[in-house]
Amino acid sequence: MISNATKKQQLAKRYTLRSGMLGRALGLMFFRRPTAMIFPFPVPRRYRIHMVFVFFPIDLLFLSSRRQVIEIKERLRPWQVYLPKQAYSVLIELPAGTVARTGTAVGDAIVWR
Repeated sequence: MISNATKKQQLAKRYTLRSGMLGRALGLMFFRRPTAMIFPFPVPRRYRIHMVFVFFPIDLLFLSSRRQVIEIKERLRPWQVYLPKQAYSVLIELPAGTVARTGTAVGDAIVWR
C-alpha cells in the first residue's frame, strides 16, 4: 500500500516496485490500464519521464530521499515527455486523478510497505 502520511490518505492499495534499470526504463509501457509504480533511483537527478507506449494519463509524485513530495505533475498524457524542475530520488506513478482525490501536495510525506 502507498499512503500519504501527512494527509492520512491511501494513494494505492497495490503497487509494483521498479528498481532495476530495465524495469525503470519500461515503466508502464504497454500496460492496458493504470497501476501504481514506485521507481527508486540510485542517485538523485532530474530523470526525464516519457509516455511513449503508455496509453492513459497518469499522476506523478517526485520524492526526496526522505520520501517527501518535492514536485507533482498531474495528468501527464500519452506520448508526452516531462523533465522535472529539480532532482529527485523516488518517482511514484499513479492513476490520473489520485493527487486531486487525496489532496496530496508538495511537502507531504509518502510511505509504502
